[in-house]
Amino acid sequence: MKIKKTITRNILTGMLLVILLLTPDFGFSQSEQVNPKDSLGFNYKFNAAMRLSKGRLNQLMIPLSLQTTLINKAFEIDLIGNYVYHKISGFQLENDILTRGVFTLFPQKRIHPVVGYIYESSLLYQLKSRHSPGLGIGLTMINKTKHKLRINSFVSYDKTEFENIVGYETFRANLILFGSNVLIKDRLHFNYTFFYFQSVKDGTNYTLRFEPRLLFKLNKIFSFSANLNYRYENIVDPVSTRENLFMTVGIQIANMR
Repeated sequence: MKIKKTITRNILTGMLLVILLLTPDFGFSQSEQVNPKDSLGFNYKFNAAMRLSKGRLNQLMIPLSLQTTLINKAFEIDLIGNYVYHKISGFQLENDILTRGVFTLFPQKRIHPVVGYIYESSLLYQLKSRHSPGLGIGLTMINKTKHKLRINSFVSYDKTEFENIVGYETFRANLILFGSNVLIKDRLHFNYTFFYFQSVKDGTNYTLRFEPRLLFKLNKIFSFSANLNYRYENIVDPVSTRENLFMTVGIQIANMR
């Protein structure tokens, strides 16, 4: 158990160090902040990728994600949906849905309240359903034109049901880190999201996720993307692996970074 916790801490430390190295303006800064608007704004991001192979190994993998944001001075509503279909040699490995909804009050302020809800179902993890509402605060650490960093810290209730084993109900202490960096203006951007969900009742019940994305800009809307999805979940159905890592390439269509 101590070895597993040490490995987990090392993974966390390594990921955060990479993030900080790629964020040279790290600090509590809000210079170059975009002026808030009274009118309602709408932003979106759509990512699509595909992996296809024929022959000795027949494989099809299609990850899709859509994020929409409604925002003005008083509130911000983020709706994020992720879907992955994965089939190998006739065997369906993934048919997974992960959705998140986040409501933020006074998003232009450095510290702001957040309310969120997560729903998930996963063939890969033999996860029948997961419902997780939560409440907490968000902290804007960097809000510059080229570098943005925001952290949401909150407590949530988690009800998880598996296909083959008994599920659980628990309360969690959660940390989500959102960041974006402009590496080369109008050419190369780096975005990332890091998740750490820890049960307050059971130290062995935790989840790590890290989702970095490199964007090669074609114009203001279209980009080629290289996507990495790392996930470690300590309590899973015995037929599943605790750790999974996927890398895909695709396109992004967006009117926001």
